[in-house]
Amino acid sequence: MAEFIKQSWLFPVIQSVHIIGLTMLVATACGQVDMVLITTGRSSWSLANGLTAVVVNVGLDLLLIPRYGITGAAIGWAAAIIVTNLTPLVQLAASVRLNPFGRGTFIAAALAVASFAVIPLAVRAGLGTGAAASAGAVVAGCIVQAAGLWWFRDSLRLAALPGISRLARAWPWRGTTPAIQQSAGE
Repeated sequence: MAEFIKQSWLFPVIQSVHIIGLTMLVATACGQVDMVLITTGRSSWSLANGLTAVVVNVGLDLLLIPRYGITGAAIGWAAAIIVTNLTPLVQLAASVRLNPFGRGTFIAAALAVASFAVIPLAVRAGLGTGAAASAGAVVAGCIVQAAGLWWFRDSLRLAALPGISRLARAWPWRGTTPAIQQSAGE
């Protein structure tokens, strides 16, 4: 089956989906940096970033599509998305000293990777690709994710989430952090 996919028209489409998917992970990690840039009064910078992204996209498309087809288009689009996200991120870090990546960001990313990449891959390698193994991997990943969120609740600032005070009143945990106790007492 894998050999059939590599020789069919489907393979470039799958490659393109992977390229854009990985690029969107970077874009999601950056957050709404362009909106923050505009909010800080630097709308002309945002316009310049957008125009740069268009030039990068069209330039790479003209260069890569004739040779690589849809994969070349995905590379051009991915490069434009990267420019659209990383340029304002760098501009905000330099001009306003704003950085979205702190300890909580890395903890959340590590929890997600451990719960929904490492565990399922380990289960797949050990038990195969059956439905029961996949379901067990998802359940194990959810348990690890929930335990990690609880363990790192202060670093992740979970008390700031809307509705946490209601949860804290409904389920008063022993050893609840002061931030959750304070929000529960509101």
